[in-house]
Amino acid sequence: MIEQPLVSVIVPAYNCEKYLERALSSVLAQSWKNFEIIVVNDGSTDGTAEQAAKFGDKINYVSQKNAGASSARNRGIQLARGEYIAFLDADDSWVSSKLELQVEVFLRNPAVALLCTKVLYLNEALEPEHNSLVSPGFDPDAVQLEDFKNLFDNPYLATSTVMVVTKIAREVGSFDTGLVTAEDLDFYFNCCWKRAFARLDQELVYKAEVEGSLGGGPRTYADNMFVINRFSERHEEFRRDFSSSIQSQKLYIYTRWINYLLYHGDGKKAREVLNEASSLPIENATLLRVKSYFCRLIAWLKRR
Repeated sequence: MIEQPLVSVIVPAYNCEKYLERALSSVLAQSWKNFEIIVVNDGSTDGTAEQAAKFGDKINYVSQKNAGASSARNRGIQLARGEYIAFLDADDSWVSSKLELQVEVFLRNPAVALLCTKVLYLNEALEPEHNSLVSPGFDPDAVQLEDFKNLFDNPYLATSTVMVVTKIAREVGSFDTGLVTAEDLDFYFNCCWKRAFARLDQELVYKAEVEGSLGGGPRTYADNMFVINRFSERHEEFRRDFSSSIQSQKLYIYTRWINYLLYHGDGKKAREVLNEASSLPIENATLLRVKSYFCRLIAWLKRR
């Protein structure tokens, strides 16, 4: 009998008493049984610890002072004993065949460093059992083996879908704790640079859209741009060979950033970003600049 590789499931937990039981129960229900669960309580002030305690010795529970999701994930990476690491945000949950299908991809494709799946997005109040998502079997046609360019052109993976080779996660230095957002993009880029990357085009994760999460805010755009610029500076080969992709990503981020600022009435910041992006072919840049002088009024009228 072939030995089944151990998967370390890392769950960073901060003030997630409403969701943690659902997340951990979805791991315990996995068809792949050779796993460990590492819950890192990142200084929660609610009942997160009490919820975790319900699972007793089924989980490896550690607590730390609040230092952010990156720090909590890094703590989990340090403690991981498995050959692979799977990340699960405490407000998300998994379909029962998720780990089994991902391990199957790795076993069939040992060169792959990092693998993601598709997600089903849920409203915060909607429980997974109210949806029709079922646990699929393995479908070889759903496996998309890609290169770094494919990842860079579309890097916005849901972290709860990601499984990575533990050795590689440690080699690249884990998550950058200096980043408030976009630390996931930075981690993916570092893991997959000059390594194979894969997508499993099956919906295996319930992703909660929780109000107040960091993703999508103005800091996200600035951090995304920082990650791209820093990665370009560190890798001359990337800068040389991926110049078109770099420009496309910057154009995408700047355009969304400017429109976000205009929508929220921050014309001054929108003009600053327009100036920063002046070397790029921003569509309707002149019109956007004019709009920036009136966007506060427009935003006020919309709220009325």
